[in-house]
Amino acid sequence: LKTFQCRSLRSTCNILIGVCALADIFNLVGYLYQLPILLNYSADMDSVTCNMIVFLPVMGVNTGCVCILSIGIDRLFTIVASVKYRSIDKRFYHAV
Repeated sequence: LKTFQCRSLRSTCNILIGVCALADIFNLVGYLYQLPILLNYSADMDSVTCNMIVFLPVMGVNTGCVCILSIGIDRLFTIVASVKYRSIDKRFYHAV
């Protein structure tokens, strides 16, 4: 919430960190609603029920992984661009 409230925190990396935190919340909350279902359910379960139970945690993990990869690529471009800033073409740098 602070990322969207403060104008100085609205960089790409900070927004991706916020999205990653939201995905982690989905991942953790997804396991909380599974517990009563699994404890009161019989041992056999069909595929549709199993997919519905694990949908939210899987989406949280996948979104978190994509956000972490995006943060890493963003930081890589930032470091490489700052090291090679004087030697690259300025038009190419601004286009990227």
